[in-house]
Amino acid sequence: TDLDATLQATKGESMTIKLSATGTPKPEVVWTRGNDDLVPNDRIQVTAPTTEGDDTYTLTILNVQPEDQGDYSAKITNVGGSLKSKKCKVTVTSK
Repeated sequence: TDLDATLQATKGESMTIKLSATGTPKPEVVWTRGNDDLVPNDRIQVTAPTTEGDDTYTLTILNVQPEDQGDYSAKITNVGGSLKSKKCKVTVTSK
C-alpha cells in the first residue's frame, strides 16, 4: 500500500502515482496533496480497480504545473476503518 517515496514530474507532461489497496468491501481512496483532498477535474484523473483481483488505484495529473509540487498521499477507507498511505514527494522540473 505504500507509494513511491519520490517522483519527479516534468512541467507540461503528465504524472501518475499508483497505490495498491485491498479489503472487503473494496476500499475507497481519496488522494491528497498536503492537507487538501484532490477533486477530479479535466486535469486530475482518479481511477479505482474495476476487475476482480485488481487492487491498483491511480492518480494521474495532466499538464503538470509547478503548483502540483508537494507531498501526495492517499486516505484508504472501508467499513473496517481507515488508514493513510506514506507520502510521495513530487518535484516538478521544467523541460
